Amino acid sequence: MNDTLSPLGAQLSMDLDIPTSRKLIPIEAANVLLDRDEDQVLALIESGKLVWAWDIRHPEAKQREIRIWRNSLLAHLSGDWDAHSQISEEAVLQHVLNHRRPEVRSTDLQRCWSCSQTHVHALIVSGCLGPAKQREQIRGSNAVERIAREHLLTFLRQRRLH
Repeated sequence: MNDTLSPLGAQLSMDLDIPTSRKLIPIEAANVLLDRDEDQVLALIESGKLVWAWDIRHPEAKQREIRIWRNSLLAHLSGDWDAHSQISEEAVLQHVLNHRRPEVRSTDLQRCWSCSQTHVHALIVSGCLGPAKQREQIRGSNAVERIAREHLLTFLRQRRLH
């Protein structure tokens, strides 16, 4: 069999493009992108090579829900992780929340944080994200709630991994 035609012998080449709407990337995606297991990615976070990461889990959850700032992950991939360690927390949080409005829609937060609407709703119900204003009544799991920006900033400051 000709090795040049064998799918097992071929190396695929592709450009990496993480959508800009996904500000926080799940650790599982970082495992794949960095070709490392979860313990190795956690070691990168603890050593400061992946500077910006948070645990967004529900308070009753046993398993962590780690998210890494997209720009920190891309900086590490390009070998420029040191420059990202110098960015202020406030600048990172402003970028993560993507706008300066006083409220953030739960559906926007779901996309930005790469998590489910159910997860966002559970954080709201538990009080982790503060009280939400339910303005847009849509039935079922598609109900859109608005979360005060100040509550999101407090949550992220408390949940940052170092």
